[in-house]
Amino acid sequence: MTNRVYARIRNIGNAIASNVAVTFEVTDPLGMGITGPAGWVQIGRADASTFSQLAAVPAGGTVDVYVDWKPTVNLTPAQVAAGIFYFHSCLRVRIDPVPGETVLANQDGDREQENISYFQVPPTAPRSGNKKMVSIRNDDLERKKSFILGYRLTVPPKGANDWRVRLNDGVTEVTLAPGERREFSVEIVPGRSASQAGQRYSVDVFGLSRHELVNSHNKNDVHNEFRYTGGARIEALIVLPTRLSCDASANSRGSISVVGRVRFGVGAKELDRKFSIMAVGWNSKRGFIESSRVLLAPDRNGQFRGSIRESRDDVIERVDCMFAGTTELSSALRRMRVVRTTTRSQ
Repeated sequence: MTNRVYARIRNIGNAIASNVAVTFEVTDPLGMGITGPAGWVQIGRADASTFSQLAAVPAGGTVDVYVDWKPTVNLTPAQVAAGIFYFHSCLRVRIDPVPGETVLANQDGDREQENISYFQVPPTAPRSGNKKMVSIRNDDLERKKSFILGYRLTVPPKGANDWRVRLNDGVTEVTLAPGERREFSVEIVPGRSASQAGQRYSVDVFGLSRHELVNSHNKNDVHNEFRYTGGARIEALIVLPTRLSCDASANSRGSISVVGRVRFGVGAKELDRKFSIMAVGWNSKRGFIESSRVLLAPDRNGQFRGSIRESRDDVIERVDCMFAGTTELSSALRRMRVVRTTTRSQ
């Protein structure tokens, strides 16, 4: 999947930094950490042509920039099955020197980096948004151990009776062999009375280990000892649905006309605020065309229109219209093929 990598560029000098150019790089190959000075590959670049603020960064000012990155990895069956797997890799940012600079050590890519420890495999088929997997492990390497699965639910008082939580398909007591690790499902069904947009709720899942203590002088004297064994928190954010429509067609001026509308669920007030729909073109190689990206502002009815540039060297075949979403509204994506008309003279 395509990820977005951000960097914040700071001018800590006392003069304007002109025509700043930023290069994003990732370790190559992925999953190996830093293998040496040559073990980096470029994933994107930002300059004044894509972020106009980089043309002149004022003294003491900052500019946030980003590039899109789609990792390419040959996954093992075990990694696909795990879903989330350890794959240590590094991202770094380098900035080209600008006229008048005297200190370059804080922009050469050495230590201007972030580490990625875990990657997630995107699902090949839609999954239920309310069903997650949690693992539990028997840390005793010599004895089997029994666990009772439990949870605490944090929801509005009026909606507590509407919510339902189902652990391990209803089997709440499990016995694990020495050192065994096992996954179990946590299914959460929100209540109707707890659907206020922007509210965040949580379910704390935990395990109680049970160990029988038997009196050596009287085997009928049995005492059950219970201990908490870690836990995990699953959070849910209530958002209203977003519906996005979009059409793209080539015009005679060498650009692509984009027309669409965004609509939100009942009770949304987002159209009273300022927000944008991002439109970006794709070429025949299914790659983003950076120069085509444009932000379109919907009116009070949710309708938006605009155009994106097209060059002869990079023909746009599809257009993505995207809404990033908010803490109250879901994100949305609409992908459309560009409609082109052909005229014939007689």
